[in-house]
Amino acid sequence: MNNKLPFNKVIIYGAGNIGKDVYGLASAFGMDIVAFVDKSNEKQHEGYVQLPVWSIEELSAIDLSDITVIIGILNIEVVQQVLTELEVKCGFIYRKNMYFYEDFFKQLVKDMTDEMYYKTLYKGYYGDNLSLDECSIESGNDLYGINTLSTRSPNVILSLTSYPKRFSTLHLCIKSLLNQSYKPDKIVLYLTQDEIKSLNAYNKIIIQKRFGLTITEVDEDLRQHKKYYYAMKEHPNDIIITVDDDAIYHKDLVKNLMKSYEQHPKCMSAPVAKKIFVKSDGELALYENWDNQYEPLDEPSMSLMAIGVGGKLHPPHSLHDDALNKELMKKMCFSSEDFWVKSMEVLAGTKVAFVSEYNGKLPGAIFDTQETAVWKHWDEHSGTKQKLLEDILQEYGLPLSVLSGGDE
Repeated sequence: MNNKLPFNKVIIYGAGNIGKDVYGLASAFGMDIVAFVDKSNEKQHEGYVQLPVWSIEELSAIDLSDITVIIGILNIEVVQQVLTELEVKCGFIYRKNMYFYEDFFKQLVKDMTDEMYYKTLYKGYYGDNLSLDECSIESGNDLYGINTLSTRSPNVILSLTSYPKRFSTLHLCIKSLLNQSYKPDKIVLYLTQDEIKSLNAYNKIIIQKRFGLTITEVDEDLRQHKKYYYAMKEHPNDIIITVDDDAIYHKDLVKNLMKSYEQHPKCMSAPVAKKIFVKSDGELALYENWDNQYEPLDEPSMSLMAIGVGGKLHPPHSLHDDALNKELMKKMCFSSEDFWVKSMEVLAGTKVAFVSEYNGKLPGAIFDTQETAVWKHWDEHSGTKQKLLEDILQEYGLPLSVLSGGDE
């Protein structure tokens, strides 16, 4: 652990999934998590991830001399209220002993080498069973790989794509997929012929073929769409789980997605989602104002849009047939796989089930992967992203009211 970190004993404000994510990261780095603080009386009574949940009055009554508070909340207006309340009632000072969770992450890693960060994160996610540098059956890790012990129907296919500028870190993502507690039947990396030629120089990726990684050549570069398009073409009757190439995934990703699938077999399942907001005038609110859905919904909803970085489980035949019409996809929504997939779910009547059982360990970021990320280039102007969804639904003659939610 980095001795320069300004965190000793940590209290997390917000006993929701962002708070749980902060808990997971802080735990991975060996910090002493004392408690959560939350306004919810129910959470205060029940506790959270085996820790107490205090009211702010209970927090103010203890010795705060060596306490750092991390605010695990996304809503900026609520964050501002919390900052004021913690300052007035407890004497905390922002960026001295009180941090917004993004500031916490930056402080956590600012003095660490990439190697130190990844090794610490891997140990926090997998314990001592997986070394960052040594992943092999010969080293005694017989849990590393894909399912070879049972026959399933449908099969579970874990699918991703990438591109050369990310090949230097891609092995980190793939190792986390090969170390899943629930083994997929296949892990497929879809690449073009030119991409595969470039990949051959990266032995840390190529060696993973020994443990079950399949590298499949595709005939066209459909960007991020490759991961679902070719998987669904190749495995139309199987469960397709798509993931991004810029994250380290928790070992229970597939396990938790499959648990959700068993409960909601007709729905997409995802642990990271945005809640679409339809305004009173019937138009979509700005994408930037959609809620980040980190609290569980009782039932699947059409109002949720799954975000790719968390992983998405697609049941067989859960998208409209036009999802695999690549000419239409390139014309209408080539710049965003998330929006195209959401549109095709709506057309097929498929709702999204939010997966909340992540034990505080959502995907860990891989450094230096975002400079060439699609999201940085597909829309340079804020306030227009939601029009991708509006335009597609309008093209198919569907009112935006179909996004208002509803139970399964």
